[in-house]
Amino acid sequence: MIRVKNLYNRYQTKESTIEVLNDISIQCEKNEFVSIIGPSGCGKSTLFKIIAGIINDYEGQIEVQGSIIYMHQNDNLMPWRTIYRNIMLPYEIKKTDPDGTFINQLIKEFELDGFMELYPHQLSGGMKKRASLLRAYLTDCDIMLLDEPFGSLDALTKQNMYKWLLDIWSKHKKTVLFITHDIEEAIYLSDRIYVMGKRPATIVDEINIEFKRPRNSDMLLGQQYLEYKKRLMESLAK
Repeated sequence: MIRVKNLYNRYQTKESTIEVLNDISIQCEKNEFVSIIGPSGCGKSTLFKIIAGIINDYEGQIEVQGSIIYMHQNDNLMPWRTIYRNIMLPYEIKKTDPDGTFINQLIKEFELDGFMELYPHQLSGGMKKRASLLRAYLTDCDIMLLDEPFGSLDALTKQNMYKWLLDIWSKHKKTVLFITHDIEEAIYLSDRIYVMGKRPATIVDEINIEFKRPRNSDMLLGQQYLEYKKRLMESLAK
């Protein structure tokens, strides 16, 4: 669970004070999938870094119940390690022995079976994202902060990744806070969407997405999707 209340963030230059976040309040309940959408440079990643404890210079209240993993847009796989050695990094850090049966099950669920001895440069963009998400999952965290994880993928690969991610999420419930620029992505994946305005960023809208789960791409053809999209576009234009 995450609760952010009346959050302010600014930084000082030689000439002036730059206001980044202005009275941000959001919450993400246990096992909920919440997205944050907003214009480039509005402070979404800054918000994540504050929640993750990377940035400590802020005013306001942050309450987090559970452990956090913060996944950036880049997959950050180590190019000199095989995919298997990349995903095993959390166990090396914790100096614990993995459960081989459990690991093999997850490798199949993450659709990486048969690719463990390859290196990152030998994988497609979507496969590298799955490997990075598996490594994040194996940290045994409660909360996943995903900062535009699909931003570099083509449209068709994105569609496949949406379905895959929701399948994984439904099997292994985690609390997910997700940054995106993509309106369709936010609607497809989320239980709820926060819209951040231009810097200094405030929350300009909060939308509950009432599509039933499991979801499929047909819902993106209906009137309800168009109404969500229209409202998000209007909020982003504020």
